[in-house]
Amino acid sequence: MTGPSLRDAPHLLLDALDKGQDLLRAELRLARAEVTQGLEQMGKGAALYAAAGLFGLTALHALAATAVLGLMALGLGALASAAIVTLVLLAVAAILALTARSRLKNASLTPKRSLRGLRADLTTAKEAAHV
Repeated sequence: MTGPSLRDAPHLLLDALDKGQDLLRAELRLARAEVTQGLEQMGKGAALYAAAGLFGLTALHALAATAVLGLMALGLGALASAAIVTLVLLAVAAILALTARSRLKNASLTPKRSLRGLRADLTTAKEAAHV
């Protein structure tokens, strides 16, 4: 049994190039899927930001007025009542914003698995070229 002849070299090279193209296309499909997943996560985080803003704006006026009036009914002055209510509402807004930021921070647009696969493929190709 003999190995491939010199006449088979062009066919082998074309076959290797075809396989390389197929591999690259598969890696690009994986990268696209990873980016899409990252965008979906970012969209969900952005929706949380919007919800936080909507809740904050909708409830702010009624809650603030009610709380200020309640504190005034307990004997605090108008200025002290308004300051206390403002600080509490700012703390709630900060908690919502930090929660949304952590959700967005976990989302990634970098196709990490695809890059790892491409690096491994390049290493394999380099090793095969040196053999």
